[in-house]
Amino acid sequence: MKRAVYLHIVIITIQLMALTASTSTASSIPTNANTNKAINTTIATNITNVTNVTHITHITNVTNITNVTNTNNTANSLAPTTISSPLAHSVGPAGGMPRKAPCMDRRAISPCPSSLGPTTLNRSITGMHSAGEDMPSGYQPRSNSQQRLTPSGYQPRSNSQQRQTPSGYQPSNVSKQRLTPSGYQPSNDSNQWQKASDTLILTLAEVIEMAKANSIAAKQASTIKETKYWQWRTYKSNYKPQLSLTGNLPYYSKTFSEVIQPDGTIQFENIHNDNSNLQLNFSQTITATGGTIYGTTSMQRYDDFDGNHISYNGVPYAIGYNQPLFQYNSLKWDNKIEPLKYRESRQAYIEAMEQLSITVAGYFFDLLLGQVNLHMAENNLANTRSILKIANLKFELGKISRNEILQLRLEELKAQKAVGTARRDMEIATLNLKSNTGIAGEDIIRLSTPEKIRPVEISSDKVLAEAYANRSDAIAFIRQIIEAQRDVAVARGQTGVIANLTANLGYSKSAFTVGGVYQHPDNQQLLQLQLTVPILDWGRAKAKISTALANEKLARYTVEQDRQTFVQQIVTQVTLFNVMKDQIQLTAIADSIAGEKYQIARDRYVLGDLSITDLSIAIQENDQAKRDFISALRDFWGAFYELRYLSLYYFEKKEKIQYINQ
Repeated sequence: MKRAVYLHIVIITIQLMALTASTSTASSIPTNANTNKAINTTIATNITNVTNVTHITHITNVTNITNVTNTNNTANSLAPTTISSPLAHSVGPAGGMPRKAPCMDRRAISPCPSSLGPTTLNRSITGMHSAGEDMPSGYQPRSNSQQRLTPSGYQPRSNSQQRQTPSGYQPSNVSKQRLTPSGYQPSNDSNQWQKASDTLILTLAEVIEMAKANSIAAKQASTIKETKYWQWRTYKSNYKPQLSLTGNLPYYSKTFSEVIQPDGTIQFENIHNDNSNLQLNFSQTITATGGTIYGTTSMQRYDDFDGNHISYNGVPYAIGYNQPLFQYNSLKWDNKIEPLKYRESRQAYIEAMEQLSITVAGYFFDLLLGQVNLHMAENNLANTRSILKIANLKFELGKISRNEILQLRLEELKAQKAVGTARRDMEIATLNLKSNTGIAGEDIIRLSTPEKIRPVEISSDKVLAEAYANRSDAIAFIRQIIEAQRDVAVARGQTGVIANLTANLGYSKSAFTVGGVYQHPDNQQLLQLQLTVPILDWGRAKAKISTALANEKLARYTVEQDRQTFVQQIVTQVTLFNVMKDQIQLTAIADSIAGEKYQIARDRYVLGDLSITDLSIAIQENDQAKRDFISALRDFWGAFYELRYLSLYYFEKKEKIQYINQ
């Protein structure tokens, strides 16, 4: 309502300025006048009950003429806005046949002056209608009770009405919570896109959920998470007891084999036997020392088919221990690193989903901007064509120059080109969105402008705390330092003295029956120490250790730099988000003002009070304001999802982000 009053005041001000600038102005001809004077004026606001006027010439921009009779020489007069007894019914000097005023007849347009205004245009159209001539497309003659005709069904507002804008466009209302770009109609309960059977009306949240459920990127992230899970399971199994069964069943052989005789000669003997064996092994690693304790039991059967002989050899049981000395303990270091890798992979999966939200939101706003651009381009084309029709009539009346007609035709061509470009961009944006959300088929997509989220306070300290608790980068900082320390341990373990201690204790026996193997078996023992001592390596061991230490120092510096970048990124993003919350309000206001300014410029051009250049500038500013609003929405939601990605935290729900299939 305030905007309507404001615009009404602007129009009245323009009219007053025109009244002040006029060199010959008659603000009012007294009512019930009986005058024989010649009236030569440019602006008259009220002409009422005037009779016996002999000369009325050069009257323009008259707003009220009622009950004017017996006019005698009405040349070069323009039609008023409201007429009760129009000049068209005046009589000639001798009181003969009624005649039309020259400007009322389309065939008498040429004698009219060049300073014709919108009232002349309306009266000319009225005369054409009364003469039964063809009317220009899109125009209807107005009556006393009708509003002024405007192109493309445009209806100017009254004091109590909101301004109607071209093609159903509603300018943004800054006081509303829902912020929408001018000229773009989002779907809501009372005003939705026309939904056909093959049209999908989607919100930003719905598009993101579809991408997380169906997109290739989401499936890739899920597969990577699954791979990391099985790698973690492999690591866990290294610390569990292992039980295995090995053997050769059967091991049959029939061949000739060389046999070395006592005198050194070789004799080939026929061998025909079966030497089968079976062994059961048990092992368990010890994390603290890196050693392995093991146990075994085995049975071997030998069949000599030529000598018809069978014998058995077995180990009822044996236990042993193997311990590396002065070496790298992989079990201890893996136990420190692998759990961090698994935690990192779980958080990396959540980050991949949130990164997907950022990417898909970008594609969403690409398509939304494409739809808005197409909507604006089509409206601009329709409005330009309507204005061109009016301009053609003005040109025929001598109101405007041919240069202005050519300028409008260029504007029409540019509008047609803009429609084609916008349609192409929208198709490309649609394909990108479909390919990244897993939408199949030829369904038409219509997007709803996202609403601004409810006010939420986000501080840098809160985001940093959640980021260090949730982000995979925070876990990676710890892992990288431990891996650098592990590399130092590897370098030290692979140089210097290397030793390996093995101890074994058990029983074994040979017999001609299986039972005989387990009767009074003989004991067996094994104790072994293997050593490797470097005596001369020309400083190779020292070089390896020094390289590992230098890499550890570099890793610490790198992690420290990454920490600072991590903190700076979060602080910057929080600042950007808080700025965008205010920026979106400002762009909404600018969008509303630009839309209203364009409508005023359009009205002034129809009234003949504005040049085509100024109208083109108003159109460009209006279109740019709409694009700026969509860009502000894009930046706002991009900053919002970026903060979620950096912290893995639902600020609106005040809880950590988790996924059911995580």
